[in-house]
Amino acid sequence: MEGIMGVYEALDRGLYVDNLYQMARECLRLADNAEKPLVYYVLGHVLGDIAYDWDERPLPAVEVEEMERKVCDPLRFVMNAIQQERGPAQLHECLNDLVRAFLLARRDCGPDPAEL
Repeated sequence: MEGIMGVYEALDRGLYVDNLYQMARECLRLADNAEKPLVYYVLGHVLGDIAYDWDERPLPAVEVEEMERKVCDPLRFVMNAIQQERGPAQLHECLNDLVRAFLLARRDCGPDPAEL
């Protein structure tokens, strides 16, 4: 996987644990090499958190579908904003939307917080 386009392409393959970890590692690698790492850092941690939540426990298909329904578009919006070199205000709004969607999805279809 190479760069944000590699992450975008991997996202099209779906949210499954190995793919999520791979996307998270690439985003964190990009953060390590970026002059402004925040957007890559947030992407990496959202993807990594989903992978961690799902690792080593059986996943009902409905949970995966619900997470995909709620977070894939916001993930794509962030990656599109990066590719289109949007300004800080637009990136900030995309990141807020992503984190909000992730937190709602985790609350609605993630593990019991007491289990984390």
